Amino acid sequence: MPPAEALQAFFIHASQELKSGQTDDPAGVAGLIPLNLPIGEVRKRLDTAREYIDLAIEHEAENRPVSTQHVLSKIFPEIVPDADPTQEEAARLRRDVILTGSAASGLGLAGPRVTTTRAWAP
Repeated sequence: MPPAEALQAFFIHASQELKSGQTDDPAGVAGLIPLNLPIGEVRKRLDTAREYIDLAIEHEAENRPVSTQHVLSKIFPEIVPDADPTQEEAARLRRDVILTGSAASGLGLAGPRVTTTRAWAP
């Protein structure tokens, strides 16, 4: 399994498991593994991390490595240095304008065109 998909699966599983409460000590010595934050906050952070991983996978699939790095730095700031995706995004928007003829499509604002006809005069 690719590392990004493994992280995605981990964050999904961890959040699901914490729905039923804290985790028992696997050695059976110390009881529940203590959390440094309330369990709801831990689950929220796991869900946010999964959303970032989803976004990183999407960027990678679209061949946007700088955007991918930028998103991963949000999850692992000590490991993955931040990157400025501004130039990469500008290039993507330029490509979208060239391919579609519309800047709105590159911004996610344009959808399928719907034409209507009226049976009455204006």
